[in-house]
Parts: sequence; C-alpha cells; structure tokens
Amino acid sequence: MLEIDNLTKTFTDNKGGEICALSDVSLKIEAGQFVSVIGPSGCGKSTLLRIISGLDNATKGSVRVVKNGSLNAGFVFQEYALFPWMTVLDNISLGPEIQGVAVSKRVDKALSYIERFELKGFENKYPKELSGGMKQRVAIARTLINNPSIILMDEPFGALDSQTRSMMQKFLYEIWSESKKTILFVTHNIDEAIYLSDSIVGLSKRPGKILLSLQVEMPFPRNVTEDEFNRYRTEIITFLNRENQ
Repeated sequence: MLEIDNLTKTFTDNKGGEICALSDVSLKIEAGQFVSVIGPSGCGKSTLLRIISGLDNATKGSVRVVKNGSLNAGFVFQEYALFPWMTVLDNISLGPEIQGVAVSKRVDKALSYIERFELKGFENKYPKELSGGMKQRVAIARTLINNPSIILMDEPFGALDSQTRSMMQKFLYEIWSESKKTILFVTHNIDEAIYLSDSIVGLSKRPGKILLSLQVEMPFPRNVTEDEFNRYRTEIITFLNRENQ
C-alpha cells in the first residue's frame, strides 16, 4: 500500500511570496490499484507525482509504502522523455544497464518487451523515426523493465491524436491487467479516467485538496456508451465545473 499523509507543497514566487500548490493531501492506494487523478489546471496534479517519485520534496507531510518495503517508482511523462541519440533497444535497456546487468541479459529482456509491445522491427530505430504512440510504448516499456513498485503517469497520452489515444488506453489496460502494477495516472480526459481506473481522485483548484473520491464499480472491459459510464461522467463533470468557477 502507498500511503500519502497530509502532503503540502508551497513554492516561493519571484517576488518572495508563497504559493501553496497542494494542501493536506492524504490518500491510500492499495497494491495493484489503478488510480486516476483529475482536477483543474494548476491544482497540483503533476506536483503530487513529482513528490511521490522523489523528483521534488514536500513542504509538509509524508509518502511511504506500508508493509512492502521501499518505494520504487517509475515515471512516464507526457513528452516521452526518450533519449534521441539512443535506439529503441538502447532506450528500453537503459535501466538494466545502469544497474549493471550483463549485456546479454539486458538485451534479451529488452527484446522481450519489444516483442510484447509490438515494436519488433524497430529495435534499431531512433525516436524521431517513431510515431507518437510507438514513442509512448517505448517509454512505458523502459519504465516496466525496471520492475517498479508503482508507475506514475503524467498525462501520458495527452499529445496523441484521438484514435491513437484510444488504442493506447486499451494497450495500457492490457499491460496493467497482466502486470498487476500499481498505477497513479494524471489525466484531463474524463472518459479516459473512467475507462481505466479502479478509483478516481479529484483535486480542487489551487491549493489542491482531495474533494472527490470515486470508486468506479464497472466490470472491465468498459463501454463508454453505457448508462453507468455516463453516470460517472456526469458526476465528474459536475465536480470539475464547480472547481473551474
């Protein structure tokens, strides 16, 4: 279980004033859950992920793993964050290389991800030669190969066109179903959150506080045209409209 306790983050602006991005955020995420975070722009969604990952520090509060040891987080960014001078194979196998895994073992492992992620034939291509969806598959594979305890995803499909985004949502669902990884997923797309998540957390306008906690009790795979899906959609839209006022 990932336990976030009374997390607060305050920044100092150029004039020396304080800006509170997050205020007393508390959240418990069970192992294997898929949790989406939604909220208006500037409410601290990305800041929350950065603090959990260790890329930023909280002003107050804590992030800890209960019962299962240390937090090992993998981060998937919206902008892919692939190294342009590295091939697909080299990008995916970078983590094991840094960990000192032998060349043959890390290459074999990376090739197994390339096969599973439908990237076979693109092993020696560079990021500039890939479509947006393929780049994001490489980024997800590069994260999973390190076997993180939790995967943090910050608007990973935001830059994709509608058709590719839909395909990537289905792909991510399949990967999550197989891997049973814990995923914390930031998105502005309401349907995406409902389609993928066990639960959805809504942050208020800045400073971000959790004002919505929604369990999505629909069986997978989900149909966006069903009445039940629309009920969740309406509840989230009502929340966001209130927070955007």
